[in-house]
Amino acid sequence: MNNTILHYVKTLLQFLIARSWNVEQAVKQLTDTVKWRTENDVDLYPVATKDNKLPVLYAVRGFDIEDANLTAAPGLSESVLRIASYMGGSCLHKTDKDGCPVYIERLGYHAAKEIAKFTTVEEVLEYHIGCNEFLHRHIDKDCSKKAGKFINRETVIFDCTGMGWHQFHTPALQYLRAISENDQKYYPETMNKLFIVNAPSAFVIVWRMVKGWLDPGTIAKIQILGKDFKEPLLNHISAENLPKFLGGECECSHMPGGCVPSASKCLFHEHNSAHSF
Repeated sequence: MNNTILHYVKTLLQFLIARSWNVEQAVKQLTDTVKWRTENDVDLYPVATKDNKLPVLYAVRGFDIEDANLTAAPGLSESVLRIASYMGGSCLHKTDKDGCPVYIERLGYHAAKEIAKFTTVEEVLEYHIGCNEFLHRHIDKDCSKKAGKFINRETVIFDCTGMGWHQFHTPALQYLRAISENDQKYYPETMNKLFIVNAPSAFVIVWRMVKGWLDPGTIAKIQILGKDFKEPLLNHISAENLPKFLGGECECSHMPGGCVPSASKCLFHEHNSAHSF
């Protein structure tokens, strides 16, 4: 089976699994996704590769594209730079033991109120879609080649260090809802596992609300951990691929900000560009 046919088969399987093998529902969701991608020109979203040298939308470590941070480079829209200035840090950081890329986000350091005040849901969603396209159109291909098998899922780690009641800002939570609903509609079954680490006790209250937005299949992949996260993470990710602050050995000392830099600290100068996503 050639790679093109395998890709289509695996894509169809994603939608079948997402809809619990209900063929009619899976076909409808796939059709809706194709329509959405066409109407919104999603296939035309520019994504960085090792050849085109386009700027990355978040930090990247350990793939065929050169390690990089998000900086105020030509080609990035004003809205991306504005959104990033309020984010606590994120990185696509190497792979797990299955060969899937690992995405880490310092959720507890986000300026939630500022995100809700100075950006729109539409802007953040467009930025998120651009990140998804980079991941699935480029990084997954690199991971598939290295693993010798088809990779179309990522492992996610949300680090809640620093999280307090100021993070549980109701308007900001609507951004999270919009992103989760978009991913479940148009990027189904692309998450391998989600670890929520350093979760404070207050997170339980918010989790009750967030669960209502998620499919049962997605909820089953989520593991909420307090401070005892090292062993579960190392069972899934090799120590050399896991940042030291999460119990691993990696420090990415060759890069400013280390493994998961704060985007706001990497934006050394303002740059407005007409070229956007």
